[in-house]
Amino acid sequence: MKVLIDGIEKNGVLLQAADVPAYIARLKEELRKEDKAIERIECDGTIMSAHGDVLHKQDYSSKQSLNVVTKGADLIVQDMLKEVAELLPHLIKALQAICSALHKDKVPESLETYMKILPSLKIVLLGLLSAQQAKKVSADLNSEEINTAIQELNQALNNKDYTVFCDLLEYRLLVQLQQAQAALFQGARKVT
Repeated sequence: MKVLIDGIEKNGVLLQAADVPAYIARLKEELRKEDKAIERIECDGTIMSAHGDVLHKQDYSSKQSLNVVTKGADLIVQDMLKEVAELLPHLIKALQAICSALHKDKVPESLETYMKILPSLKIVLLGLLSAQQAKKVSADLNSEEINTAIQELNQALNNKDYTVFCDLLEYRLLVQLQQAQAALFQGARKVT
């Protein structure tokens, strides 16, 4: 398949489908030296991934072209933080509703809602981690704590221990997300 960077063909670069993940990994390192990052990867005009995460299970064998769209790393982090700031109030509200439903023993409804918001929770965590690495949010904001809480929540779910699940949700994850929201709000106030 032919390779394009920001829509411009890289002369002499042809990839086999199996080589795509390794090529993207090398390209990420090259871009990092230029203070750039991958915004998205497109194959034959279709967006395959956001933020440069290669989908290893993706079948690239029938693809004709790979276009890697880049952006300044600071702009990507700013975009991610904007998305996180938009998602946090909805996540917090949904988690509060889950806790309320669990207190009323509405376990199936609560679990269904939790599963629905899990992708958004992962986006928030990825955004916060990226922003922390780029030093765009307070060092006091501990995204690792959020990640640990999510892992513990999943363990409680696996054990079908809904009391622990509710406690972790209410007293760990919700508190940490509210702190993250406050930190983002403080950071935005300092910028303006």
